[in-house]
Amino acid sequence: MRFFNMLIAKLILLSLFATLYAKDYTIELKNQKSTINQKLAISEIEKLNSVEYKLVDPYSKKEVVYKGVLVKDFLKNFSKNATGLNLKAYDNYKVTISKELISSYDMMLAYSANGKMLELRDGGPLKVVFPYHKHQDIDKNKINAYWIWMIKEIEFIK
Repeated sequence: MRFFNMLIAKLILLSLFATLYAKDYTIELKNQKSTINQKLAISEIEKLNSVEYKLVDPYSKKEVVYKGVLVKDFLKNFSKNATGLNLKAYDNYKVTISKELISSYDMMLAYSANGKMLELRDGGPLKVVFPYHKHQDIDKNKINAYWIWMIKEIEFIK
């Protein structure tokens, strides 16, 4: 009986620790023409069709396998009529990405790197990733300014 009680106690502790480490971040979604905001959990984004890109990250200079959703698919699911996105990071860095840029490149909103969910310390919970491996002619100096990480807010431009 004592063994059984100890086993139950260990399982409860393990489940508590798993909950602490498996944080499901949320992103604030805004609409330029509305004052109503909503929260979107990263786990909801994971349910969309995902893609993987294996490329050299321009900042870490290391090869990384990113997993996420294409920005154009994100728009189709959450705001079909948007003409672009305003993205804001936890450090208040802001980027505006036009629909033209979105349709020109298969950029992704990455939530995972090398099989691990992106945490804040890794530039998560979301980061924009450009497919350099698909576009050899891409002007990296111009595009690197759009690499935004630690995204906390997505505003749909209408």
